[in-house]
Amino acid sequence: MISVKKCRLLQLFVFASVVAISISAQDGESPFRNLDDALRKEPANWAGSKENLSKAFNADRIRLGDRVVPELLKYLADDIDRHYWISAFLEHSSYLHGNERLPYLALLVKQQGLALLKGREDRKSRGDRVSLSVTATVLSAELGLLKLAEDYKKTAEQHLAADAGLRTRFPGMSRYNHCLYEAIGSGDLEKCKREPVEPDPSEPRTVISGILNGAAINLPEPVVPEAAKILRASGTVEVAIVVDVDGNVESAEAISGHPLLRSASVKAARQAKFKPMLLAGRPAKRSGRLIFTFERD
Repeated sequence: MISVKKCRLLQLFVFASVVAISISAQDGESPFRNLDDALRKEPANWAGSKENLSKAFNADRIRLGDRVVPELLKYLADDIDRHYWISAFLEHSSYLHGNERLPYLALLVKQQGLALLKGREDRKSRGDRVSLSVTATVLSAELGLLKLAEDYKKTAEQHLAADAGLRTRFPGMSRYNHCLYEAIGSGDLEKCKREPVEPDPSEPRTVISGILNGAAINLPEPVVPEAAKILRASGTVEVAIVVDVDGNVESAEAISGHPLLRSASVKAARQAKFKPMLLAGRPAKRSGRLIFTFERD
């Protein structure tokens, strides 16, 4: 016969296993769940509001922090629309919402999309190739990769010459970008003048930081769950956070650590308080990590 104590321990072990499985399932969620949710709300997916979609993408980007590049490259998969629009969200000023521009990553995403289109000759694929090639031309020229820009322009122009109807897939561009595109091959890029871009004062910028424990003016200790005590769970839990302009934690997500200690760490992180940050005299958000250490009794 199993003793009451052993029965209690068995129940706690089962409970711990269920929690661990549940957390593992949460970890399996899409890293860009805000973007996925926004896409589901749009009547025509990527044909919907780019403002809403780019804001959702940037929310995911901030939350992921240092993990954004490997997670993004996996998330793109073989979806060409994702490659086109996310590359735009990474470098187009109207889609950044105060976040850092990442032109080299944007170009890598475009290159990956074009590689996926290789060998596809249906009309949609040829149109996608035009759109990606034109924007890759401009971005390569801006980054000083002129030979690469010439290759991309050649690809785009070959498809446009073969099918004039694909002209509808030529993306809209600013005067500066259009000038760059037209100047590729002529060597006269100096004639193109970039229009000044005024920052949107309504959009706070986000400062990417490292470990924020020392910056907190109030950081509660996590309450250790009973199951974690029984199983003597220990170690460190790392929580990625975004702090709003008022110094409150806007979002928190455990990204490493023992499964039984994560929820307590996230709860403590959400109660943390920081001094509001100013960047060039304007209120700013910040993203970073909190580290919680649990010692074995």
